Amino acid sequence: MPTLYDSHAPPLHPYVRASSAYSAVVQLYARSLQLPTNLSLASRFADRLRLCRFGCPTLEDDHHLFVHCPSFDHLRDEYSHTLVSATQSILKDAALSTPVHSHLDRVASSLFRDDAIWPLASSRFYLGLLPPLLPLSTLHDPLQGESPRVFTRLAHTCHTYSIRLAARIWGLVSRQRSFPTANRFGDRRLSTASLLQSSNLSLPPHLHHLL
Repeated sequence: MPTLYDSHAPPLHPYVRASSAYSAVVQLYARSLQLPTNLSLASRFADRLRLCRFGCPTLEDDHHLFVHCPSFDHLRDEYSHTLVSATQSILKDAALSTPVHSHLDRVASSLFRDDAIWPLASSRFYLGLLPPLLPLSTLHDPLQGESPRVFTRLAHTCHTYSIRLAARIWGLVSRQRSFPTANRFGDRRLSTASLLQSSNLSLPPHLHHLL
């Protein structure tokens, strides 16, 4: 439910000033359950493996790829560290209470992983959603002075890093070939290289990187 998440609108610039609409497309497809993960493809085509294409012994759905797959731990750590630094820069002169400041620090450090700050403790950053930026204990307290502007800046920063991280992860997923489909004459699964070798076919040297 949208009311469970932060209500600040995302910034326009990652969408309208980007060289392509790739980031927006990733979010749109993820929200409509149309990203071609192995699990979604297997639900439509019976000859597909449902497991993660990077070798994880688990089903490959959106949440696994963006939040759990160890192949992207380095990206999540990189963006998390950068977001924490940006958050500290935004909050350094903000007149916020200690509980609110601590909560915002936790939001920045845990945005890209499952944590109790998220509704149902399940990260949804790749959908363009943010957890509540105010602790539940202060949710109905009016913000004073510059606080609304600080929260807007912080929300825009979190949205921006979420958009960029989701686009980078899905870009790498798209470049990684999925597990090959089943041989229609049996259950044996063959890679592209094996099929070429068995049929005595060869690729030109400049196309070898595709295998």
